[in-house]
Amino acid sequence: MSITLDRRRGIAATVFTAALQTACGSSQAPMPAAAAPASSPEAALSPAAASARFLVLRETPGHFSGGRWRAEVDAWGGAKHRVMEQLAQQVLQTPPLPGTELRRLMGAPDEVLGCPSADCSAVLAGLNGAAGRAAAGVSPGWGREAVVQAVSEGGGNGAGVSLWLYDWRGRHDRLVFVAGASGIRAAAWFYAGE
Repeated sequence: MSITLDRRRGIAATVFTAALQTACGSSQAPMPAAAAPASSPEAALSPAAASARFLVLRETPGHFSGGRWRAEVDAWGGAKHRVMEQLAQQVLQTPPLPGTELRRLMGAPDEVLGCPSADCSAVLAGLNGAAGRAAAGVSPGWGREAVVQAVSEGGGNGAGVSLWLYDWRGRHDRLVFVAGASGIRAAAWFYAGE
């Protein structure tokens, strides 16, 4: 797959972190895909366009991956955050989406954790309540509660499922998908929360 970045659409996305924090009352509130400003390059992208945008941003170094601070990849509400959120919402629209399709859209996960395991339990414990708060337009299967339920339904103790983690800001903040034999069943954010 060949990916090009259309610079006219803007590498630097408009960051509206302060407005989002004011509207949601917290820097930890989830941002549904619908919250992306209509003028942003990520607003209402097709799955193929969102995938292409994510794959470019995934390779763009930022502060949390040893580079300099770049609002488009490091900021809350930046382009990478919004496009990952949009892809997660699109994936959950037709559950269960085969894992091969998620890999086609987002590439290989940065980490895969088998469940049950101590690492799986640590990630589940780290999904904060803000990541599971319902918001208008959010897909079924989204949030902390959906992830915990999908893992617990996998053989009663998580057997047969794994967590696929995609880094947003290094290993600092990550998008977590529950993958099982039937496909992708749920997703939520794992935020460092500082």
